[in-house]
Amino acid sequence: MKKFILSLICLFSLLDGYSQLDVKHYIPPLYGRTNVQNHYMILSTSSAAPVNVDVKNGQGTILFSVVITDVAPSTTLLGTGYAADGIINTAELNTVNPTDGFIVEASAPIYVNLRHVQNAQGLSLNSKGASTGLGTRFRSGHIFNSAALPHVKASEISVMASEDNTTVTFTDIKPNVVFRGTPTTAGTSNDIVVNLNAGESYTIAAWLDEPGATGNVNDVNGTLITSTKPIACNTGSWLGGAHGNLRDIGVDQIVPADLIGTQYIFVEGDGNANTERPLVVAEYNNTDIFVNGNPVPVANINAGEYFYLPQTAYSANDNIYIETSEPVFMYQSLSGASPAATSLNFIPPLRCNGFKKVVIPSVNLVGVPTVSITARTNASVFVNGSATPLTGGLTVPGNGCWVTYKIPGGVGDFVVESDSIINVA
Repeated sequence: MKKFILSLICLFSLLDGYSQLDVKHYIPPLYGRTNVQNHYMILSTSSAAPVNVDVKNGQGTILFSVVITDVAPSTTLLGTGYAADGIINTAELNTVNPTDGFIVEASAPIYVNLRHVQNAQGLSLNSKGASTGLGTRFRSGHIFNSAALPHVKASEISVMASEDNTTVTFTDIKPNVVFRGTPTTAGTSNDIVVNLNAGESYTIAAWLDEPGATGNVNDVNGTLITSTKPIACNTGSWLGGAHGNLRDIGVDQIVPADLIGTQYIFVEGDGNANTERPLVVAEYNNTDIFVNGNPVPVANINAGEYFYLPQTAYSANDNIYIETSEPVFMYQSLSGASPAATSLNFIPPLRCNGFKKVVIPSVNLVGVPTVSITARTNASVFVNGSATPLTGGLTVPGNGCWVTYKIPGGVGDFVVESDSIINVA
């Protein structure tokens, strides 16, 4: 029965895919506990015609304006340290912030990417756009941490309102999780309620070395964020990691609960058993998790609970197919060859429509890149204008509709095109 259902999804699904390509973007600020340096905004588009872009702060003041095309993206240094736009410090946690979020408006759909570079640390955050990034219900995800030496590590959640008189509530806070500077009862933070107007943001963070807060290691995962009107939400870690004092930055913008799904494909990074940990966060009770087509679930979790899959769940083709009985939030905790190079990506569910061209400007701005591509089986995929399609797409166990590619290295602007839909990271 499962294989029959899958074939129907491959051929006939009419689900709307979601993308980061949009004419308007809301991006909440990032909390940098330490290791804060150069902060960039990268703007790109698949349009050959010029696209006018205004980048504003939360109150609508224009910070800068640019014109971009598919062959002329924009990379702008937003500033250095805490003076950079879009970065806040510890003193700014738990406060209504009127200016540090971004509102980006364009004359045609664009991608918006934030990147941060600080010596050995780096971050890449993809805005999901107003049409799919805004919502009223989210669950957080964070880098997989070890309990040993939690030096300066912190998990964070940041939200930004799109309308006046928006009430945001942070609930489902697990025992012994303490968000820095918030009231507690019996060693656990109380529910947090805040009222925001359009363009205002609010950020909370859980320090791993918070005295007595044993839940701060990994139990911040699954924190529920709800609102009375649409908000944007960032979640992740600054810093995090599973190798003692080794650490890195991983924060991404996520989509609301009504856009999550039940089928996902991950491409493995270059890390090890401690860092390559796919993260499943349940939105519904009694959620079964299946891996690579195996009909026996590897776990069953309830709403707000989470499950980190082991690295061994990846197939010999460096990919993994995850299917769940109920829609879930999916995150990829992964790393480069160095265990210090750890990151976090929010992973979109598989859809049967979407975009056929992705432009990644300045692909090597943060370290030496590896580009991963998920494409339809038998589709032609072209990289950087080559007339010859890629070969050697790797099959995905349990899902014959898709193949994956993994391309190490690369400099400058990286362009991936296909005659069918693709997902590129």
